[in-house]
Amino acid sequence: MNTQSIKKQGSAEISVINDYVGDYVDVKVGICEKETATLTLYDNGIIRTCNQAGRELLDCSPSELIGQHITRLLPQLADIKLVYGKRANPYLRFLSRMGHRFEVVKMNGTNFVGELFFNDVEYFGQHHLRIIIRLAR
Repeated sequence: MNTQSIKKQGSAEISVINDYVGDYVDVKVGICEKETATLTLYDNGIIRTCNQAGRELLDCSPSELIGQHITRLLPQLADIKLVYGKRANPYLRFLSRMGHRFEVVKMNGTNFVGELFFNDVEYFGQHHLRIIIRLAR
């Protein structure tokens, strides 16, 4: 179910599209939703959902992506615990805030350098991890 609305931010007018996991446009940094993958993971690292932009950026269909472990796309996370308690690993959050670049491997085997952002999401009383991946600038 998609809904579309217009929001004003300063003198800029932007279109906000709410998809299953939330496509968006960030006017402050000029990021378009077509360049931003939004993945929702279970605490064990299995991909639960991915937005349309993520499917395009990662070059895959939902059936190829959902159910895969995040390390399939982000091999650098193989030896890192994703969640402590009910929160994203503070070290990963630190790396993302510092602008650390991660290798992202698309489903077709090609790769690119991406910036990652880690967020905690609660959905029907259960904790999930949201990872936002965008092309590094």
